[in-house]
Amino acid sequence: QGLISDRATGAAELSTLTPMVQDKSKVSEAFAATTKLQVVIPDSGSEEMQRAVTQTAKNFKESYSQVADSIAHAYMSVGDPQKDLADTFWEYSPYFASSGTSSAQMSNFLSQTVKEGAFNFDKPGDFFKEVFGVKALNADDMADYFGARGSGKKDAARQAEAFTADINSGDKQRAQGAIAALLADMASQDRNELKQSLTNLGSATGEDNADSILKTYGVAFEKAPDMTGTTDRLVSQQQAADPMTEYRQSQADIQMQMQDIGGNIMQSAVPAMKEFNSLLTDNKAQIEGLGSGIATGISNIVSFYHEFSGVINKVFIGLAGVLALKGTASMVKGTKNLYGDVTSAGKWAWNKIPGTRKFGG
Repeated sequence: QGLISDRATGAAELSTLTPMVQDKSKVSEAFAATTKLQVVIPDSGSEEMQRAVTQTAKNFKESYSQVADSIAHAYMSVGDPQKDLADTFWEYSPYFASSGTSSAQMSNFLSQTVKEGAFNFDKPGDFFKEVFGVKALNADDMADYFGARGSGKKDAARQAEAFTADINSGDKQRAQGAIAALLADMASQDRNELKQSLTNLGSATGEDNADSILKTYGVAFEKAPDMTGTTDRLVSQQQAADPMTEYRQSQADIQMQMQDIGGNIMQSAVPAMKEFNSLLTDNKAQIEGLGSGIATGISNIVSFYHEFSGVINKVFIGLAGVLALKGTASMVKGTKNLYGDVTSAGKWAWNKIPGTRKFGG
């Protein structure tokens, strides 16, 4: 699909991703998921996206493509206003997972809260961590909540013990039952009571989300829309809408082919380079005998190179190709044949530099 600009970039990204993937048979799936997300979310970095996808998949025990679809859905819904979408999944997915939700439910909660007015993705993520993670696991915090709801001190302590025991039980059904009871109690409260409860449970995070959290605090526990295939659809839509897609894909294909050709040329050039090195070694005394003339010539060449480096780089790449493609047959131990090869290729190279007097023949 032309998603990777060149083989070197792909290899570098793959090398950082592989250690993050526990099941090595899933590396290709993880690589495809993170690469596509970088296309969908242009400002995202490879390491940032790899960290988010692999950590979230591990926490939810979901596939990499499933997690990528959840992240892509949030981006499709509200964008990434503060550039924190990937890091929010990476940081807060453990709390959503331990509460019995899926990556799709997390995505739905985050995007709905931002849509209702939250400043970014991190704020609602932090709120969820405090209310359904940190505070829900602490009996004293929950006793304060039940006390504020009208229970006496002893009843509040008893309710808190029962609630946190269910949350900490490791039994998914018991934990979800406790959270459902908490949500039902919140649903029975008027606006002022609810705001006070959410602020108490979420401390500053309740205030950070302003009124948006009043509407979405329970969304994470609702059924999420089907997000399957979101990443692929967004990639296809983006490529279809970009008139340069076909050109970029062609460029990527050409670059891949040229890298293959370059590798083959380098391999075929090795014997020639060894022969050239041998010639230099055998004629070391004669070369050194040229003395200061060589030094002056080199100095002039260096100055000339600085001025025309862009053109010369291309020319010498071509020159190396010419010499390599001529093969090693003519590169025998004799300066005559070597001189002929370099001279003919050198004339070709010189004629490619703008503003030079051209060689004939």
